Amino acid sequence: MNRRTMLTTSTLLASGLGIGAGVHAAEAQSTDRPIRRKDRALTTEEAYEVIKHTPHAVLCTTDASGQPYGVPISPVLVGDYLVFHGAADPKGRKWENMRQNPKVSVTFVGRGETASDELPGEFSVNYASAILTGKAMPVTDEAEKKKLATAIAMRHVPQAGAEGIEKYYQAGNKGIQVWKIKIEKVTGKARNKQGYFNKIKAG
Repeated sequence: MNRRTMLTTSTLLASGLGIGAGVHAAEAQSTDRPIRRKDRALTTEEAYEVIKHTPHAVLCTTDASGQPYGVPISPVLVGDYLVFHGAADPKGRKWENMRQNPKVSVTFVGRGETASDELPGEFSVNYASAILTGKAMPVTDEAEKKKLATAIAMRHVPQAGAEGIEKYYQAGNKGIQVWKIKIEKVTGKARNKQGYFNKIKAG
């Protein structure tokens, strides 16, 4: 490979990965690393508890050029997958991003109190959060789509009941797309985690 080819390849890599000015293509590597504040790290089981008790989250996607995009979702855990839905529009930004790059991250904020009895006058936050990473894929099998869409509805509108959810699905299933994320990693952090989990137990 001659010098011109090397320079051209480097430029294309930097452009395709969305690397900012001053960052060489050779430096484009994962920034994944262990949690710095190990005293506030949650176990995997505890992080899953945050996910289970947090109804809404932010899905983070990146297109092939490296442009990031975060969007709220209302997910539910089903087995080894995190499941969510969206409009059945292949031209939608969320859909297109995951088609270009299925690697995603989902952030859950289960607690975020900037003022409470536990933190009187402190400039800090009582928090509990979890981050999930994995690969997203559209659900194409109709039977699986219905099953997962029903699980989403049961998580977020259980008061509708099985019959109501069935009617709603039959009326609008063509307008939605269900996605599932194969979970690869789950981490979590919390300040005063015992206080958070005590609140969960208390309902």
